[in-house]
This record gives sequence, C-alpha cells and structure tokens, in this order.
Amino acid sequence: MKKKSKHNGTLITSTGEYEKRCVLFLIILFLAAVASSCNENTPLIYSAEELCVRYLPAVTEIRVSDADDNAIGLATGTVISNDGLILTNRHVVRGFNYQTEEYEVYAKIAVRFYNEEEYSEAEIIAISDEYDLTLLKLSRVTEAYFNIAESGKLRFGEEVHTIGNGSGYGLAYSGGNVAAPLREIAYEGEVIEAIQLSLIISEGNSGGPLFNGKGELIGVTTFRLRDAQGNVNYGTCFALPAASIINFIDNVSV
Repeated sequence: MKKKSKHNGTLITSTGEYEKRCVLFLIILFLAAVASSCNENTPLIYSAEELCVRYLPAVTEIRVSDADDNAIGLATGTVISNDGLILTNRHVVRGFNYQTEEYEVYAKIAVRFYNEEEYSEAEIIAISDEYDLTLLKLSRVTEAYFNIAESGKLRFGEEVHTIGNGSGYGLAYSGGNVAAPLREIAYEGEVIEAIQLSLIISEGNSGGPLFNGKGELIGVTTFRLRDAQGNVNYGTCFALPAASIINFIDNVSV
C-alpha cells in the first residue's frame, strides 16, 4: 500500500515508492546503453551505388600480351594494399603451350584503372601452385584497396557484389547472391572449395573482387560452369573464398 504524508505543503512519497522509481530509471538507462552499443557495433551496410563509389578505384583492367605486344586476353585485378599489390587468377597470367606441352607465363601483364587511358606494366610477385591465384605489383601507390574479410560464415542468399572487365568492355558492376556458401567442385583436374554465386560474370571478369555490403573482400571471381557441349551456364559462377586468398598471401614474401 502506498503511504503519503504532507510536510510543509509538499507531498512526500514513501520509501518503497521511491525505490521502485529508482529501479525503473536504472532499467531505462541500461536499455538505452545497450541500444547505443548495438548501434555502434552494427556494421554499416552500403548500397550498391555507395560501394561502387568507394571500390571502383580498387579494381583494374588487366591486359595480357606476348613479347611482340600481341593481345592474348583481358581480365580483372583486385587491389589489396596501398602499395600496389593486385590479386588476380593464375590462369590470367599463364597458359598451356601445346607445342612444348608446358604451362608458360605470358610475356607482358599490364593494368589500367577506370579513370586512366594508358596501361601500366605490372610485375608478377607470386603464382600459387595450390590455388588459381596470382599476386601482381605496381611500382606506385594505390589509394583505394580492399581489406580481406576475416574468416566467417557466408549465408545462403547473402547479397554480394563484384566489379570486372566483363567481355573486355571495361569495368562494370554486377550484383547477386550467395547461392551456396561453399561447394566442393571439380576444377582444372582437382576438387576445390569455391563459393557458388547467382550473378552474371563474363570472360574478362576473372580475378575480380567478390565483396559484401561492408566492402570486405570475401572472394575472387574465377570461373563459370559449362555443359557437355561446352556452352556456358549463365547465372552460375564461382569464386575462390577469402580463406584461400589468406592462405596464399601468408606464404608470399613481398
């Protein structure tokens, strides 16, 4: 029962009522602090437009040519540091020579950013024996770059993004979803782990970044499936996961 008394014309609440109000006030303060903490720790998810503004400068076109500067192919590079390190696929920089029956590294590898007219020669730092990955280096500072995502589980249906030199038309954006976080799939005579994606990539997208809404690099777009007749299954493509990238980079001396 609430007890009230008057003292000098002022209404005084009993001790029990005062304690209840104090507890309620402390609960409100606690909930407000929790909400604020959640807001601070919740990662910011960018729109596709914002991601392109931020990360288009961290992607390059790649042109591969022979010693006589005859074009061999086009691809994509992913900048992963501000000192010019660029990640791409191994199959971008080397191919099988049917005359010698050996794999050979192409003579010239050059890169170009979206706002540049001329290509710059890139040096091959390392070619992975285990993964379809290669590390290139430019002899200049690169301001924009991707941070490789820490180990974490991808989700079915998670929204993902890529930028690449599809069909050699220049850098372009494509968005889609994670069709399967990790698949074991036959590739180049081996069984590898790869992220299955429901987005469109074309010849020339190889080596491009696969990134999430926070702009973290979660993979490198690598290949598409073909049917028994050799026709491409559009809408089904695969990326090497961040774990493969990290394992490769950790064993490279730059």
